[in-house]
Amino acid sequence: MLEKLIDNWYLIVACLALGGCAGFAAHEFVGLPKDLKLKLLYHGIKRIVIQAESYFGTKQGTAKLKWAWEALVFLPFVGKSAHTLITEQEFKSLVDIALRATGIWADEQAK
Repeated sequence: MLEKLIDNWYLIVACLALGGCAGFAAHEFVGLPKDLKLKLLYHGIKRIVIQAESYFGTKQGTAKLKWAWEALVFLPFVGKSAHTLITEQEFKSLVDIALRATGIWADEQAK
């Protein structure tokens, strides 16, 4: 067992460094003002909306919205603090804005 640890010391160091970087990034995100956090969330939501649209297709609004919220919680800089960062109404409005920005909303309205 000790030999495996010694042989793979570089993996342990890499994992510790990666964990330290992730912790530092999370610490920095927590210290940002709310408007900047919302801007970062908007860019993350924009990506999520595009993925949800390609996965679910059209006419699945409620399912896409729920899936987008679940995906938002799994963003590395959001995690379980999503409920404290953004309300459900703010999330829905950001999703609408992201749909308009990506052109998906206009495509669905035209059909």
